[in-house]
Amino acid sequence: MSYKLIDLHIHTDNSPDGHHSPMFMCEEAVSKGVRAVAFTDHYDLTVDFEKFRYDKRAEHSFFEVEKARNAFAGKILVLKGIELGEALHDLPKTVPILNAGYDIILGSLHNLKNKPDFIALDYESIDIYEYLDEYFDELIKLSLWHGVDVITHMTCPLRYITGRHGIPVDIERYSGKIDIVLKNIIDTGKALEVNTSELFGVLGKTMPDEKIIKRYRELGGKLITVGSDAHYAADIGKGIPEAIDIISRCGFDKLTFFMKREPMQIDI
Repeated sequence: MSYKLIDLHIHTDNSPDGHHSPMFMCEEAVSKGVRAVAFTDHYDLTVDFEKFRYDKRAEHSFFEVEKARNAFAGKILVLKGIELGEALHDLPKTVPILNAGYDIILGSLHNLKNKPDFIALDYESIDIYEYLDEYFDELIKLSLWHGVDVITHMTCPLRYITGRHGIPVDIERYSGKIDIVLKNIIDTGKALEVNTSELFGVLGKTMPDEKIIKRYRELGGKLITVGSDAHYAADIGKGIPEAIDIISRCGFDKLTFFMKREPMQIDI
């Protein structure tokens, strides 16, 4: 089946772990038939904020994405976005972003407060369930905050706990807290992201997976986005058709994107 492909979670070389310019990534997206992209470079409120100069990177990203938007007008819809990681950890640095003129602001967690990034943790030496309890508590707070438009890759720790380290997790233990997050997303007018970065990775699932997406729909969720989390031009749109299949099975018939931080919907 042919879908209207959009990809609302893409990192350029303005992210510390990105590799290609917005201009080059737009060329790749157009060649793949992608109709809309959101460039959402990292702005992580961690102890390494100054080291990685996220404030300067955000300014440069905004400028370059604007150039790409003008260059590709009429060929592809280019949205100016940002991914706020750990937004509530340092509000004085977070708040100036909120009215900077972005189309879409993603909210995510890559680490717990005053703890290492998920990728750097020694999972053999910690209580996994206690750690996940704390993670979902932080996610609940983020999902209530009106500063972000989308909650991204909400089961992100599983990418490392299960995907990289092979440690099984009974996610049903957190069904109550997951429901709270999903209800908060609905009540505050946010969207839930279906992130495809692990669909063909070790984890082998979208984040969140189909069961949680279905639960979101059961609770009354209507706004849902898709994003590849691409850090290379070649990965733009990767897994998006498969994610749309999942979303459709869960009862959704529209995808959401944002312009000037207002949700818009298109038929799948």
